Amino acid sequence: MKKQHIRWIFAYICIDQITKFIANMALDLNEEVYILGDVLFFSDAQNYGTAFQIVEGHGLTVFFTLLLSLILLFSFYHHTKESERLTLNGILLMMGGICGNLLDRIFLRYIRDFIGISLFDTKVVLNLADLFLWGGLICIVIAEVHEYRQKMIQKQAAQTKQDTNKEGNAKAEGLDQVVMDADATPAKEEIICDISENLEQVGLETTSEDRNKETNHSE
Repeated sequence: MKKQHIRWIFAYICIDQITKFIANMALDLNEEVYILGDVLFFSDAQNYGTAFQIVEGHGLTVFFTLLLSLILLFSFYHHTKESERLTLNGILLMMGGICGNLLDRIFLRYIRDFIGISLFDTKVVLNLADLFLWGGLICIVIAEVHEYRQKMIQKQAAQTKQDTNKEGNAKAEGLDQVVMDADATPAKEEIICDISENLEQVGLETTSEDRNKETNHSE
């Protein structure tokens, strides 16, 4: 892994841990401070599950899920080209988010959440690591969809070019046939002319013989 990418992952982890620390120091446990109506609030919450408090109460399951996800992302990273920047950024974001939550899980045995969202009588509390995870996933999906569309466009362009080449070859063959026919036409005309000349010569000889006969008969 390149040093620059490691720095980005480290930066994401630091941002996540610093914001968690600030929220933990500024807020009491389970305190809710609304900042945008009844929709967005800050709260110091302890999450014993995964993102959005899923699989709560299964510590080992959560730990190994995060660890396996990190291993899969690391493998995905090594199969990603440097030119695929959006995909790389998505992978680095997800790695930073997973590492941030893994640190909480290892040292605290729970994940610190502080960003609360309340919609349709449902409250969800998360952290920046969770946002990094979902943001990275969105980046990867967008990049894959874009790559798929590019491949389809290239495939259609190649098919169009192939069809055009076939049509051009067919026209060229037609022109060659016309040229061959045109070349053959003078030969046919020469043959016809030769036949006509032969017929005329035969006709003249016949006429001469008839005249000779008439002359002899007259004598």
